[in-house]
Amino acid sequence: MKEESDTNLNHLVRGNDWTILEPAKIGEGNPALSVTVVVPCYMGQTQLELTLVGLASQTYPAHLTEVLVVDDGSHPPISIPSGFALNISVVAQDRDGFGLSRARNLGAKQARGELLVF
Repeated sequence: MKEESDTNLNHLVRGNDWTILEPAKIGEGNPALSVTVVVPCYMGQTQLELTLVGLASQTYPAHLTEVLVVDDGSHPPISIPSGFALNISVVAQDRDGFGLSRARNLGAKQARGELLVF
């Protein structure tokens, strides 16, 4: 049992040291895992739209990408412009303190992807 757990530990990223990974070159490889990107947002419609343009420009397959925008009580509420090929949805929470942390937690709870990115 110890050998198996030691082997599994060799695949962990420790202390933000990503050098153990061997990523495929851009445009190569065969991505298969679904990804949820959680984007907390408060009163940032313009910044959100720029973020969505950036996410839509990524090389990861759009059909494997979910973008979950967590609106932390913006007034007016955050809206998603049309025309993006990504699966984008908005979930709202009341503005009740600890907004960023609560937004991340809510997004993590509602995420459907196998990988979670904040």
